[in-house]
Amino acid sequence: MSNSYKIDLVTRYQNAFGFVAKNFSGKILNVGLSNSGLYANIEIYSINDAEFEDMILKASGIELKFGSVPFVGGNHGVLKGLFGKEVAANNIFAPPPMLSFSRQKNIKETPIAGGDGVVVENYGMRPWAIKLQGVLIDLQEHNYPFDQEKQLIELFEIQDRIDVTSELFNNKGIDSIYFTSIDLSGVEGYPDTIKYTLAAKSIKPIEFEL
Repeated sequence: MSNSYKIDLVTRYQNAFGFVAKNFSGKILNVGLSNSGLYANIEIYSINDAEFEDMILKASGIELKFGSVPFVGGNHGVLKGLFGKEVAANNIFAPPPMLSFSRQKNIKETPIAGGDGVVVENYGMRPWAIKLQGVLIDLQEHNYPFDQEKQLIELFEIQDRIDVTSELFNNKGIDSIYFTSIDLSGVEGYPDTIKYTLAAKSIKPIEFEL
């Protein structure tokens, strides 16, 4: 006999990130999760097509897939929507992280002697500074998500660039990043959930040196 229950992503995000999550969680209307044998079928309903949020991070044999909202639940724990392909539910870090991007120019300003103006020398663009914030949830056993946490830490610790497949990154000319910091902590009231924050910078593949 199968059990049906809800995964409350909205409250999880609000408890994890406070007001930051309110705009993000507005995309999520309902999450249904039903157990059937060894598999979980997931359905997330949204009024928006959010497939542009699909993302794959890959480096040194590690590949993490972040699936978009909404998912379309399939048989045997298979989800559709990640770049139009079917992916096993237990291979997805869902939902994708909240992303923020910032960038500055390399500019040198030299005051003009005896005047109130400056000479501006532009040395090009600095890398994109990127923040990724999200939650990891054990959708199978509802225990602490040790496996997902371990995979995320292993990806962070790789001493190499990380290849990114994502419309949101590609639109900014970013296809590779490197991580600079990671923060992990629990979410009050949800022992099966942890929140994470990753800081990263964009990089061209030829620029990375160990």
